Amino acid sequence: MASDVSLCNQALDRVGAQTIVALSEASAGAQACARLYPQARDALLALHDWRFARARAKLAPLAAPVPAPWSQLYVLPSDCLAARALGPADHRLGLQGGRFSVEGDWVLSDLADATLIYTRRVTEAGLFDPLFAEALAALLALRLGAALRVDPDLLREVQREYQLALDRARAVDANQASNREQPEADWIEARA
Repeated sequence: MASDVSLCNQALDRVGAQTIVALSEASAGAQACARLYPQARDALLALHDWRFARARAKLAPLAAPVPAPWSQLYVLPSDCLAARALGPADHRLGLQGGRFSVEGDWVLSDLADATLIYTRRVTEAGLFDPLFAEALAALLALRLGAALRVDPDLLREVQREYQLALDRARAVDANQASNREQPEADWIEARA
C-alpha cells in the first residue's frame, strides 16, 4: 500500500538522493518532498479523468445574479480539481450533458437541476490506483531532480520514465469501462 513517504522515497531513489523517514525531517530531500509532493499529486490528478478519483455531486443553484449567457449559478465542490461533465440530476451517467463553464469557484450552466462529474482531490495515497502511484512517483522525481539539481542526463531519463508511466497509467485507466452510455433495450423502456 502506497504512502506519501513511500512515493517520495521512490522519487528520491530515481534521482539518486537519500531517502527519508518522514516529510517533517530537516533534510533537503524531505523539505523538497513536503513542498513539491502536494503540487505534483494535484497536477497529476487534474490531468486525466482517473476512475479512482471520480466523484459526482448534485449541485444546488444559488440565488445570485448570473452572467449572460448562462441561467444557473452553482458552487463548485470544494474538493474539485477538474470538472468533467454536467448533466441533468436524474440522467443516467454517461451524462450527454449540458454546456457549462467553470469560473473560479462557480459552475455556470443552463441546467436548472444538475449533477457534476469531476475529479476530486484524493490525499490518501493508499487510495491511489497502483499505476497512478507509479506515474506520481516519476513526476515527483522529475520535479525533485530539478529542485535538487541532479545531472541533466539523469533528468532526461527521469522525464522519459515519467512519460512512459503516465501513458501506461492513462491507457489502463481509460480501458476500465466503456466510454459510451449503452441505450436501454426497447422492452425495458416500454415498461416505464
